[in-house]
Amino acid sequence: MNDTLLKWLHAVRDIELPGIKLNIDKVTNLTHRPEIDMVEISNITELDIGLSLRLIRRINRIQSHGGRSRINSISQAIMMFGMEQVRTLPNKLPTLDSIKDNPKVTYHYLRLLKQSYHAAYQARQWGRLIHDEDPNELFLATFLRNMGHMLLWIHDPDVMLQIEEMIADQGIDPVEAQHVTLGFSINELSKELAKLWNLPSLFRESLYPENANHRRVLMVVLAVQLSRSCERDWYSRDTRLIEDDIADVLHKERNETVSMIHLNAVQAARITTFIRIPHPAVRLIYPAYEIDPNVTHSTQISADGSDNSRYQDALFCLNPQLPFFARQLRKLSSSKNLPMKIVIQTAMQAMHDGLGLNRVVFGLITNNKKQIKARSVIGSDNDPGFNQFSINLPPGSLFERMMSGSNTLWIDEHNREKYGPLIPESFLHKVGNNGFFVSTLHIHGRAVGLFYADRHTQHCHLDERSYRLFKRLIKQVINNLEQIMEEPSQEEVV
Repeated sequence: MNDTLLKWLHAVRDIELPGIKLNIDKVTNLTHRPEIDMVEISNITELDIGLSLRLIRRINRIQSHGGRSRINSISQAIMMFGMEQVRTLPNKLPTLDSIKDNPKVTYHYLRLLKQSYHAAYQARQWGRLIHDEDPNELFLATFLRNMGHMLLWIHDPDVMLQIEEMIADQGIDPVEAQHVTLGFSINELSKELAKLWNLPSLFRESLYPENANHRRVLMVVLAVQLSRSCERDWYSRDTRLIEDDIADVLHKERNETVSMIHLNAVQAARITTFIRIPHPAVRLIYPAYEIDPNVTHSTQISADGSDNSRYQDALFCLNPQLPFFARQLRKLSSSKNLPMKIVIQTAMQAMHDGLGLNRVVFGLITNNKKQIKARSVIGSDNDPGFNQFSINLPPGSLFERMMSGSNTLWIDEHNREKYGPLIPESFLHKVGNNGFFVSTLHIHGRAVGLFYADRHTQHCHLDERSYRLFKRLIKQVINNLEQIMEEPSQEEVV
Protein backbone atom coordinates (compact mmCIF):
# COMPACT_ATOMS: atom_id res chain seq x y z
CA MET A 1 0.00 0.00 0.00
CA ASN A 2 1.49 3.36 -0.98
CA ASP A 3 1.81 6.17 1.55
CA THR A 4 -0.87 8.32 -0.09
CA LEU A 5 -3.43 5.53 0.00
CA LEU A 6 -2.53 4.83 3.63
CA LYS A 7 -3.09 8.49 4.53
CA TRP A 8 -6.53 8.55 2.88
CA LEU A 9 -7.44 5.22 4.46
CA HIS A 10 -6.74 6.63 7.93
CA ALA A 11 -8.80 9.71 7.06
CA VAL A 12 -11.97 7.81 6.09
CA ARG A 13 -11.79 4.54 8.02
CA ASP A 14 -13.94 5.80 10.90
CA ILE A 15 -16.49 7.68 8.80
CA GLU A 16 -20.01 6.30 8.73
CA LEU A 17 -21.89 6.71 5.50
CA PRO A 18 -25.04 8.70 6.22
CA GLY A 19 -28.46 7.17 5.97
CA ILE A 20 -31.65 8.58 4.50
CA LYS A 21 -33.81 10.12 7.22
CA LEU A 22 -36.98 8.49 5.87
CA ASN A 23 -35.42 5.03 6.16
CA ILE A 24 -33.95 5.72 9.59
CA ASP A 25 -37.34 6.87 10.86
CA LYS A 26 -39.07 3.79 9.42
CA VAL A 27 -36.61 1.39 11.08
CA THR A 28 -36.87 3.30 14.37
CA ASN A 29 -40.67 3.08 14.31
CA LEU A 30 -40.60 -0.64 13.49
CA THR A 31 -38.21 -1.40 16.36
CA HIS A 32 -40.53 0.33 18.84
CA ARG A 33 -43.38 -2.02 18.07
CA PRO A 34 -44.09 -4.92 20.47
CA GLU A 35 -43.49 -7.42 17.66
CA ILE A 36 -40.55 -6.55 15.45
CA ASP A 37 -41.01 -7.38 11.77
CA MET A 38 -37.45 -8.43 10.91
CA VAL A 39 -38.32 -8.98 7.25
CA GLU A 40 -39.63 -5.42 6.86
CA ILE A 41 -36.57 -4.01 8.65
CA SER A 42 -34.36 -6.02 6.32
CA ASN A 43 -36.20 -4.66 3.26
CA ILE A 44 -35.73 -1.06 4.41
CA THR A 45 -32.08 -1.60 5.33
CA GLU A 46 -31.43 -2.90 1.81
CA LEU A 47 -32.47 0.51 0.48
CA ASP A 48 -29.95 2.39 2.57
CA ILE A 49 -26.18 1.92 2.36
CA GLY A 50 -25.68 3.83 5.62
CA LEU A 51 -27.85 1.39 7.56
CA SER A 52 -26.41 -1.59 5.67
CA LEU A 53 -22.77 -0.75 6.36
CA ARG A 54 -23.46 0.02 10.02
CA LEU A 55 -25.20 -3.35 10.36
CA ILE A 56 -22.33 -5.33 8.84
CA ARG A 57 -19.60 -3.46 10.70
CA ARG A 58 -21.38 -3.88 14.04
CA ILE A 59 -21.87 -7.59 13.48
CA ASN A 60 -18.18 -7.94 12.73
CA ARG A 61 -17.29 -6.16 15.97
CA ILE A 62 -19.55 -8.52 17.90
CA GLN A 63 -18.13 -11.56 16.12
CA SER A 64 -14.55 -10.50 16.82
CA HIS A 65 -15.12 -11.76 20.36
CA GLY A 66 -16.08 -15.22 19.15
CA GLY A 67 -16.29 -17.36 16.05
CA ARG A 68 -17.01 -15.68 12.74
CA SER A 69 -19.88 -16.60 10.46
CA ARG A 70 -20.00 -15.76 6.77
CA ILE A 71 -22.37 -12.84 6.12
CA ASN A 72 -24.01 -13.17 2.72
CA SER A 73 -27.02 -10.87 2.85
CA ILE A 74 -28.76 -8.10 4.74
CA SER A 75 -31.60 -10.43 5.79
CA GLN A 76 -29.10 -12.92 7.21
CA ALA A 77 -27.24 -10.13 9.00
CA ILE A 78 -30.46 -8.81 10.56
CA MET A 79 -31.30 -12.27 11.91
CA MET A 80 -27.76 -12.70 13.27
CA PHE A 81 -27.87 -9.26 14.88
CA GLY A 82 -30.73 -10.17 17.16
CA MET A 83 -33.79 -8.25 18.29
CA GLU A 84 -32.16 -6.13 20.98
CA GLN A 85 -29.27 -5.09 18.76
CA VAL A 86 -31.64 -4.27 15.89
CA ARG A 87 -33.40 -1.78 18.14
CA THR A 88 -30.15 0.21 18.42
CA LEU A 89 -29.24 0.00 14.71
CA PRO A 90 -30.57 3.43 13.59
CA ASN A 91 -29.56 5.29 16.77
CA LYS A 92 -27.50 8.41 16.00
CA LEU A 93 -26.69 7.30 12.46
CA PRO A 94 -25.85 10.54 10.61
CA THR A 95 -28.22 11.58 7.87
CA LEU A 96 -27.19 13.12 4.58
CA ASP A 97 -28.77 16.43 5.61
CA SER A 98 -26.58 16.61 8.71
CA ILE A 99 -23.31 15.88 6.91
CA LYS A 100 -23.06 18.50 4.18
CA ASP A 101 -25.02 21.60 3.32
CA ASN A 102 -23.91 21.26 -0.28
CA PRO A 103 -26.39 20.53 -3.11
CA LYS A 104 -23.70 18.95 -5.29
CA VAL A 105 -22.67 16.53 -2.55
CA THR A 106 -26.28 15.65 -1.87
CA TYR A 107 -26.98 15.09 -5.56
CA HIS A 108 -23.95 12.89 -6.21
CA TYR A 109 -24.49 10.88 -3.02
CA LEU A 110 -28.13 10.21 -3.90
CA ARG A 111 -27.20 9.47 -7.52
CA LEU A 112 -24.72 6.83 -6.34
CA LEU A 113 -27.23 5.40 -3.88
CA LYS A 114 -29.89 5.04 -6.57
CA GLN A 115 -27.30 3.63 -8.95
CA SER A 116 -26.17 1.13 -6.31
CA TYR A 117 -29.68 -0.12 -5.66
CA HIS A 118 -30.44 -0.41 -9.37
CA ALA A 119 -27.28 -2.48 -9.94
CA ALA A 120 -27.93 -4.66 -6.90
CA TYR A 121 -31.55 -5.27 -7.92
CA GLN A 122 -30.43 -6.31 -11.40
CA ALA A 123 -27.81 -8.71 -10.01
CA ARG A 124 -30.29 -10.38 -7.66
CA GLN A 125 -32.86 -10.84 -10.42
CA TRP A 126 -30.23 -12.37 -12.69
CA GLY A 127 -29.25 -14.70 -9.88
CA ARG A 128 -32.84 -15.84 -9.45
CA LEU A 129 -33.15 -16.37 -13.20
CA ILE A 130 -30.20 -18.77 -13.32
CA HIS A 131 -30.94 -20.39 -9.92
CA ASP A 132 -27.81 -18.96 -8.32
CA GLU A 133 -26.83 -20.43 -4.96
CA ASP A 134 -27.61 -17.14 -3.15
CA PRO A 135 -29.09 -14.22 -5.14
CA ASN A 136 -29.17 -12.10 -1.98
CA GLU A 137 -25.40 -12.42 -1.76
CA LEU A 138 -25.16 -11.05 -5.30
CA PHE A 139 -27.38 -8.14 -4.21
CA LEU A 140 -25.23 -7.19 -1.23
CA ALA A 141 -21.90 -7.52 -3.06
CA THR A 142 -23.21 -5.26 -5.83
CA PHE A 143 -24.89 -2.79 -3.49
CA LEU A 144 -21.58 -2.06 -1.73
CA ARG A 145 -19.55 -1.41 -4.88
CA ASN A 146 -19.96 2.41 -4.78
CA MET A 147 -18.96 2.56 -1.12
CA GLY A 148 -15.54 4.12 -1.73
CA HIS A 149 -16.93 6.79 -4.06
CA MET A 150 -19.64 7.70 -1.55
CA LEU A 151 -17.16 7.96 1.33
CA LEU A 152 -14.99 10.34 -0.66
CA TRP A 153 -17.97 12.51 -1.62
CA ILE A 154 -18.67 12.90 2.10
CA HIS A 155 -15.04 13.33 3.17
CA ASP A 156 -13.66 15.53 0.38
CA PRO A 157 -16.22 16.63 -2.23
CA ASP A 158 -13.76 19.07 -3.80
CA VAL A 159 -11.40 16.33 -4.91
CA MET A 160 -14.32 14.29 -6.27
CA LEU A 161 -15.53 17.31 -8.26
CA GLN A 162 -12.02 17.67 -9.64
CA ILE A 163 -12.10 14.04 -10.81
CA GLU A 164 -15.53 14.53 -12.38
CA GLU A 165 -14.30 17.61 -14.24
CA MET A 166 -11.21 15.82 -15.56
CA ILE A 167 -13.39 13.03 -16.95
CA ALA A 168 -15.99 15.36 -18.47
CA ASP A 169 -13.77 18.18 -19.75
CA GLN A 170 -10.56 16.38 -20.70
CA GLY A 171 -11.94 12.97 -21.64
CA ILE A 172 -9.66 11.18 -19.19
CA ASP A 173 -10.35 7.58 -18.25
CA PRO A 174 -12.03 7.60 -14.79
CA VAL A 175 -9.50 5.28 -13.16
CA GLU A 176 -6.59 7.31 -14.48
CA ALA A 177 -8.25 10.54 -13.36
CA GLN A 178 -8.44 9.03 -9.88
CA HIS A 179 -4.75 8.08 -9.98
CA VAL A 180 -3.73 11.57 -11.08
CA THR A 181 -5.88 13.33 -8.48
CA LEU A 182 -5.66 10.95 -5.52
CA GLY A 183 -2.54 8.91 -6.21
CA PHE A 184 -4.55 5.67 -6.30
CA SER A 185 -7.82 4.35 -7.69
CA ILE A 186 -10.96 4.46 -5.58
CA ASN A 187 -11.20 0.70 -6.12
CA GLU A 188 -7.91 0.33 -4.19
CA LEU A 189 -9.36 2.32 -1.28
CA SER A 190 -12.44 0.08 -1.30
CA LYS A 191 -10.20 -3.01 -1.19
CA GLU A 192 -8.43 -1.78 1.94
CA LEU A 193 -11.68 -0.77 3.65
CA ALA A 194 -13.22 -4.13 2.76
CA LYS A 195 -10.33 -5.91 4.50
CA LEU A 196 -10.36 -3.53 7.46
CA TRP A 197 -14.12 -3.88 8.00
CA ASN A 198 -14.22 -7.57 7.01
CA LEU A 199 -16.95 -6.92 4.45
CA PRO A 200 -18.66 -9.84 2.66
CA SER A 201 -16.37 -12.17 0.71
CA LEU A 202 -18.07 -11.88 -2.70
CA PHE A 203 -17.85 -8.09 -2.47
CA ARG A 204 -14.13 -8.31 -1.67
CA GLU A 205 -13.55 -10.75 -4.53
CA SER A 206 -15.33 -8.45 -6.98
CA LEU A 207 -12.81 -5.67 -6.26
CA TYR A 208 -9.92 -7.68 -7.74
CA PRO A 209 -9.98 -7.40 -11.55
CA GLU A 210 -8.41 -10.82 -12.09
CA ASN A 211 -11.48 -12.46 -10.51
CA ALA A 212 -13.62 -11.52 -13.53
CA ASN A 213 -13.08 -15.11 -14.70
CA HIS A 214 -15.53 -16.21 -12.00
CA ARG A 215 -19.14 -16.07 -13.14
CA ARG A 216 -20.63 -14.60 -9.94
CA VAL A 217 -17.96 -11.87 -9.78
CA LEU A 218 -18.57 -11.09 -13.45
CA MET A 219 -22.30 -10.72 -12.75
CA VAL A 220 -21.55 -8.17 -10.02
CA VAL A 221 -19.20 -6.23 -12.29
CA LEU A 222 -21.62 -6.21 -15.22
CA ALA A 223 -24.49 -5.03 -13.01
CA VAL A 224 -22.36 -2.11 -11.82
CA GLN A 225 -21.32 -1.29 -15.38
CA LEU A 226 -24.89 -1.40 -16.62
CA SER A 227 -26.13 0.93 -13.88
CA ARG A 228 -23.43 3.48 -14.71
CA SER A 229 -23.72 3.27 -18.49
CA CYS A 230 -27.50 3.52 -18.70
CA GLU A 231 -27.42 6.73 -16.64
CA ARG A 232 -26.06 8.37 -19.78
CA ASP A 233 -27.85 6.42 -22.50
CA TRP A 234 -29.72 3.12 -22.66
CA TYR A 235 -29.14 2.82 -26.39
CA SER A 236 -25.48 3.79 -26.70
CA ARG A 237 -22.90 1.39 -28.03
CA ASP A 238 -21.37 0.69 -24.62
CA THR A 239 -24.74 -0.05 -22.97
CA ARG A 240 -25.71 -2.44 -25.75
CA LEU A 241 -22.36 -4.20 -25.52
CA ILE A 242 -22.79 -4.63 -21.78
CA GLU A 243 -26.22 -6.11 -22.45
CA ASP A 244 -24.59 -8.57 -24.86
CA ASP A 245 -22.11 -9.60 -22.16
CA ILE A 246 -24.96 -10.04 -19.67
CA ALA A 247 -26.79 -12.27 -22.14
CA ASP A 248 -23.61 -14.34 -22.54
CA VAL A 249 -23.02 -14.78 -18.81
CA LEU A 250 -26.68 -15.70 -18.24
CA HIS A 251 -26.74 -17.98 -21.32
CA LYS A 252 -29.86 -16.23 -22.61
CA GLU A 253 -30.91 -14.71 -25.92
CA ARG A 254 -30.20 -11.01 -26.31
CA ASN A 255 -33.81 -9.90 -26.80
CA GLU A 256 -34.97 -11.86 -23.77
CA THR A 257 -32.12 -10.42 -21.71
CA VAL A 258 -32.74 -6.81 -22.71
CA SER A 259 -36.46 -7.08 -21.94
CA MET A 260 -35.67 -8.47 -18.51
CA ILE A 261 -33.09 -5.73 -17.84
CA HIS A 262 -35.59 -3.01 -18.76
CA LEU A 263 -38.30 -4.51 -16.53
CA ASN A 264 -35.81 -4.74 -13.66
CA ALA A 265 -34.86 -1.10 -14.13
CA VAL A 266 -38.49 0.00 -13.95
CA GLN A 267 -39.10 -2.02 -10.81
CA ALA A 268 -35.92 -0.68 -9.15
CA ALA A 269 -37.10 2.84 -10.01
CA ARG A 270 -40.47 2.23 -8.35
CA ILE A 271 -38.83 0.92 -5.19
CA THR A 272 -36.49 3.92 -4.88
CA THR A 273 -38.97 6.74 -5.53
CA PHE A 274 -38.03 8.14 -2.09
CA ILE A 275 -34.74 9.28 -3.70
CA ARG A 276 -35.85 12.49 -5.38
CA ILE A 277 -33.66 12.41 -8.44
CA PRO A 278 -34.50 10.88 -11.84
CA HIS A 279 -33.93 7.17 -12.27
CA PRO A 280 -32.27 5.90 -15.47
CA ALA A 281 -35.47 3.93 -16.18
CA VAL A 282 -37.15 7.17 -17.30
CA ARG A 283 -34.74 7.25 -20.25
CA LEU A 284 -36.14 4.01 -21.57
CA ILE A 285 -38.86 6.03 -23.26
CA TYR A 286 -36.28 7.81 -25.42
CA PRO A 287 -36.17 6.48 -28.99
CA ALA A 288 -33.47 3.96 -29.81
CA TYR A 289 -31.01 4.64 -32.60
CA GLU A 290 -28.61 2.69 -34.80
CA ILE A 291 -25.01 1.99 -33.75
CA ASP A 292 -21.97 0.70 -35.60
CA PRO A 293 -22.76 -2.92 -36.56
CA ASN A 294 -19.04 -3.77 -36.68
CA VAL A 295 -18.71 -3.51 -32.89
CA THR A 296 -19.20 -6.96 -31.44
CA HIS A 297 -17.94 -6.97 -27.87
CA SER A 298 -17.36 -4.76 -24.84
CA THR A 299 -13.74 -5.63 -24.17
CA GLN A 300 -12.94 -1.95 -23.76
CA ILE A 301 -15.73 -1.00 -21.35
CA SER A 302 -14.05 1.09 -18.67
CA ALA A 303 -14.17 1.05 -14.90
CA ASP A 304 -17.10 3.44 -14.85
CA GLY A 305 -19.09 1.30 -17.24
CA SER A 306 -18.33 3.45 -20.25
CA ASP A 307 -16.87 2.75 -23.66
CA ASN A 308 -13.11 3.23 -23.44
CA SER A 309 -13.15 4.64 -26.97
CA ARG A 310 -14.40 7.84 -25.28
CA TYR A 311 -10.94 8.16 -23.81
CA GLN A 312 -8.86 6.96 -26.77
CA ASP A 313 -8.66 10.52 -28.14
CA ALA A 314 -7.86 12.14 -24.80
CA LEU A 315 -4.57 14.04 -24.98
CA PHE A 316 -3.58 12.66 -21.61
CA CYS A 317 -1.15 10.01 -20.41
CA LEU A 318 -0.19 8.76 -16.98
CA ASN A 319 2.88 10.70 -15.95
CA PRO A 320 5.81 8.41 -14.97
CA GLN A 321 6.94 8.91 -11.38
CA LEU A 322 10.59 7.89 -11.57
CA PRO A 323 11.38 8.61 -7.89
CA PHE A 324 8.59 6.19 -6.94
CA PHE A 325 9.97 3.64 -9.42
CA ALA A 326 13.41 4.03 -7.84
CA ARG A 327 11.99 3.46 -4.34
CA GLN A 328 10.19 0.32 -5.43
CA LEU A 329 13.28 -1.02 -7.17
CA ARG A 330 15.38 -0.21 -4.10
CA LYS A 331 12.86 -2.05 -1.93
CA LEU A 332 13.33 -5.18 -4.04
CA SER A 333 17.10 -4.93 -4.28
CA SER A 334 17.72 -4.20 -0.60
CA SER A 335 15.36 -6.78 0.88
CA LYS A 336 16.00 -10.49 0.94
CA ASN A 337 13.39 -13.21 1.26
CA LEU A 338 10.40 -10.96 0.62
CA PRO A 339 7.28 -13.09 0.18
CA MET A 340 6.51 -13.72 -3.49
CA LYS A 341 3.21 -11.86 -3.17
CA ILE A 342 5.06 -8.71 -2.01
CA VAL A 343 7.65 -9.03 -4.77
CA ILE A 344 4.94 -9.19 -7.43
CA GLN A 345 2.88 -6.37 -5.92
CA THR A 346 5.94 -4.12 -5.58
CA ALA A 347 6.95 -4.74 -9.20
CA MET A 348 3.44 -4.08 -10.52
CA GLN A 349 3.16 -0.80 -8.61
CA ALA A 350 6.55 0.21 -10.00
CA MET A 351 5.31 -0.49 -13.53
CA HIS A 352 1.95 1.24 -13.18
CA ASP A 353 2.70 4.21 -10.94
CA GLY A 354 6.44 4.49 -11.53
CA LEU A 355 6.59 3.98 -15.30
CA GLY A 356 3.07 5.19 -16.11
CA LEU A 357 2.05 1.93 -17.77
CA ASN A 358 -1.75 1.93 -17.86
CA ARG A 359 -2.47 -1.78 -17.60
CA VAL A 360 -0.21 -4.27 -15.85
CA VAL A 361 -0.81 -8.01 -15.47
CA PHE A 362 1.00 -10.81 -13.71
CA GLY A 363 -0.08 -14.19 -15.02
CA LEU A 364 0.71 -17.74 -13.88
CA ILE A 365 1.30 -20.70 -16.12
CA THR A 366 -1.22 -23.50 -15.59
CA ASN A 367 -0.14 -26.92 -14.37
CA ASN A 368 -0.57 -28.44 -17.82
CA LYS A 369 1.65 -25.69 -19.34
CA LYS A 370 -1.00 -24.87 -21.95
CA GLN A 371 -2.14 -21.45 -20.76
CA ILE A 372 -1.21 -18.32 -18.83
CA LYS A 373 -3.97 -16.99 -16.54
CA ALA A 374 -4.06 -13.61 -14.81
CA ARG A 375 -3.26 -13.72 -11.12
CA SER A 376 -3.09 -9.96 -10.51
CA VAL A 377 -4.21 -6.97 -12.61
CA ILE A 378 -3.72 -3.22 -12.14
CA GLY A 379 -5.22 -0.38 -14.15
CA SER A 380 -8.34 -1.97 -15.62
CA ASP A 381 -10.79 -1.91 -12.73
CA ASN A 382 -14.11 -3.49 -13.69
CA ASP A 383 -13.08 -4.06 -17.32
CA PRO A 384 -14.30 -7.68 -17.57
CA GLY A 385 -13.01 -8.29 -21.07
CA PHE A 386 -9.42 -7.40 -20.27
CA ASN A 387 -9.58 -8.75 -16.74
CA GLN A 388 -10.28 -12.24 -18.05
CA PHE A 389 -6.71 -12.01 -19.32
CA SER A 390 -5.32 -15.32 -20.50
CA ILE A 391 -2.87 -16.52 -23.13
CA ASN A 392 -3.11 -19.86 -24.85
CA LEU A 393 0.26 -21.55 -25.43
CA PRO A 394 -0.07 -23.68 -28.55
CA PRO A 395 3.24 -25.21 -29.74
CA GLY A 396 5.26 -22.75 -31.80
CA SER A 397 3.36 -19.64 -30.65
CA LEU A 398 5.32 -16.59 -29.51
CA PHE A 399 4.51 -16.88 -25.82
CA GLU A 400 5.08 -20.66 -25.78
CA ARG A 401 8.56 -20.06 -27.18
CA MET A 402 9.23 -17.25 -24.70
CA MET A 403 8.25 -19.47 -21.75
CA SER A 404 11.29 -21.67 -22.42
CA GLY A 405 13.35 -19.11 -20.52
CA SER A 406 13.32 -15.62 -18.99
CA ASN A 407 12.71 -13.44 -22.04
CA THR A 408 11.57 -9.85 -22.45
CA LEU A 409 10.04 -8.36 -25.60
CA TRP A 410 8.56 -5.08 -26.73
CA ILE A 411 5.96 -5.61 -29.44
CA ASP A 412 5.56 -2.51 -31.64
CA GLU A 413 5.20 -1.44 -35.25
CA HIS A 414 8.85 -2.32 -35.95
CA ASN A 415 8.53 -6.03 -35.18
CA ARG A 416 4.80 -6.66 -35.52
CA GLU A 417 5.22 -8.16 -38.98
CA LYS A 418 7.74 -10.62 -37.57
CA TYR A 419 5.99 -11.58 -34.34
CA GLY A 420 2.34 -10.80 -35.10
CA PRO A 421 1.57 -14.11 -36.84
CA LEU A 422 2.89 -15.97 -33.78
CA ILE A 423 0.52 -14.22 -31.34
CA PRO A 424 -2.88 -15.89 -30.82
CA GLU A 425 -5.71 -13.83 -32.34
CA SER A 426 -7.79 -14.43 -29.21
CA PHE A 427 -5.15 -12.65 -27.15
CA LEU A 428 -4.91 -9.60 -29.44
CA HIS A 429 -8.72 -9.39 -29.49
CA LYS A 430 -8.84 -9.47 -25.69
CA VAL A 431 -6.22 -6.79 -25.02
CA GLY A 432 -7.29 -4.55 -27.93
CA ASN A 433 -3.74 -3.29 -28.29
CA ASN A 434 -0.95 -3.94 -30.78
CA GLY A 435 1.88 -2.56 -28.66
CA PHE A 436 2.96 -3.95 -25.28
CA PHE A 437 5.82 -5.13 -23.08
CA VAL A 438 5.94 -8.78 -22.05
CA SER A 439 8.46 -10.63 -19.93
CA THR A 440 8.48 -14.28 -18.94
CA LEU A 441 9.71 -15.58 -15.59
CA HIS A 442 11.80 -18.75 -15.60
CA ILE A 443 13.03 -19.54 -12.10
CA HIS A 444 15.51 -22.33 -11.43
CA GLY A 445 14.74 -23.94 -14.75
CA ARG A 446 10.99 -23.79 -14.30
CA ALA A 447 8.45 -21.64 -16.13
CA VAL A 448 6.46 -19.62 -13.58
CA GLY A 449 4.52 -16.95 -15.47
CA LEU A 450 4.86 -13.56 -17.11
CA PHE A 451 4.33 -9.84 -16.81
CA TYR A 452 2.35 -7.87 -19.41
CA ALA A 453 2.17 -4.06 -19.56
CA ASP A 454 0.86 -1.48 -22.03
CA ARG A 455 -0.41 2.05 -22.56
CA HIS A 456 -3.84 1.67 -24.07
CA THR A 457 -4.78 5.12 -25.34
CA GLN A 458 -3.72 6.11 -28.85
CA HIS A 459 -1.77 9.18 -27.76
CA CYS A 460 0.19 7.34 -25.06
CA HIS A 461 3.00 5.39 -26.66
CA LEU A 462 5.51 3.04 -25.11
CA ASP A 463 9.02 4.44 -25.09
CA GLU A 464 12.61 3.27 -24.93
CA ARG A 465 13.26 4.54 -21.39
CA SER A 466 10.22 2.73 -20.01
CA TYR A 467 11.28 -0.48 -21.74
CA ARG A 468 14.82 -0.21 -20.38
CA LEU A 469 13.52 0.29 -16.83
CA PHE A 470 10.92 -2.46 -17.32
CA LYS A 471 13.72 -4.91 -18.20
CA ARG A 472 15.79 -3.76 -15.22
CA LEU A 473 12.85 -4.28 -12.90
CA ILE A 474 12.14 -7.77 -14.26
CA LYS A 475 15.77 -8.74 -13.76
CA GLN A 476 15.51 -7.71 -10.11
CA VAL A 477 12.22 -9.61 -9.68
CA ILE A 478 13.88 -12.76 -11.01
CA ASN A 479 16.76 -12.28 -8.55
CA ASN A 480 14.29 -11.95 -5.68
CA LEU A 481 12.30 -15.01 -6.72
CA GLU A 482 15.41 -17.13 -7.11
CA GLN A 483 16.24 -16.38 -3.46
CA ILE A 484 12.89 -17.60 -2.17
CA MET A 485 11.90 -20.29 -4.66
CA GLU A 486 14.42 -23.08 -4.30
CA GLU A 487 11.75 -25.52 -5.46
CA PRO A 488 9.04 -23.27 -6.91
CA SER A 489 5.45 -24.47 -6.85
CA GLN A 490 2.08 -23.00 -7.72
CA GLU A 491 1.15 -23.00 -4.03
CA GLU A 492 3.93 -20.55 -3.18
CA VAL A 493 2.30 -17.93 -5.37
CA VAL A 494 -1.02 -17.98 -3.54
